[in-house]
Amino acid sequence: MTQNETVGDHAETVANDSGRAPRARVDRAILLNCFGRGGSSIAWNMIGSSPDVLMPASEWHHGFYGRWQIVGRSLRRVVRATQADVPALAPLSGLLYKRACASVPATERDAKPGASSVVLKVMDHHIAMNPTLATSFPSTSQVVLVRHPLAQCESLLRHGLDIGQATAWYVDVMRRMIRLAETPGTIVCRFDNLVRDPFAERDFLYDKLGLTRPQPDGFALKRKKFGAERTTDVKVAAGDYVDVTPGNVAELIDKDVNERSIARLSDSNKEHVWKATDEVASYFGYN
Repeated sequence: MTQNETVGDHAETVANDSGRAPRARVDRAILLNCFGRGGSSIAWNMIGSSPDVLMPASEWHHGFYGRWQIVGRSLRRVVRATQADVPALAPLSGLLYKRACASVPATERDAKPGASSVVLKVMDHHIAMNPTLATSFPSTSQVVLVRHPLAQCESLLRHGLDIGQATAWYVDVMRRMIRLAETPGTIVCRFDNLVRDPFAERDFLYDKLGLTRPQPDGFALKRKKFGAERTTDVKVAAGDYVDVTPGNVAELIDKDVNERSIARLSDSNKEHVWKATDEVASYFGYN
């Protein structure tokens, strides 16, 4: 956990209205650094299902850039070309804090008036904003969600990238994740574990983050297609969630999704991916 003494004035208790109990101030950001199409929705909703954590309505970059997504895409091209992070910029910290809090629906704040953390899904090259995001809250907790290179690159191929683009994307994002993983206190979560035993991985994350488990036992998950059928980004209607429980988890999360993804790759693509990603993938034990 990183303590940021310069931003205490950004956190404030939301005023009590209509006789409701006062809402706790948001004083911690849980930054979920992840790949798009790499299990991020499962981990994000899993963390956000805790009564201690507020769940934004969208990924961090959608909430921050709003109608100006072109700015975010332009920044992403710059950081991809330079492989640099955006340095911590004090003037941005207040704006980042306010936008992050504003992205949480009022219904979520009302349902969890005591929640003082917010989980922000920071995907792909937007991880370059992590240093600035980390200075925008009184404290931050870092989570890195990694995925097997063959399965992740196959997902990127289905999304429209060619094999060279997919491996370059994977390597750049993984390098950013390695820098975070080398920081004391960062929690590393593996997609492989997430789908193999979701509740064990949820308990691992909750214990590391000091979160209260929801009652009844379970977590929410957006209804959308995964796997080979999905070739584009999926828009899900607000509130369209399914409750994942120990009794139905096997029906909703395919524990063999990585193996199915890898099986769709040609032998030549597998060889290309291994050669291109071996250095970064081996850091997290993929070999």
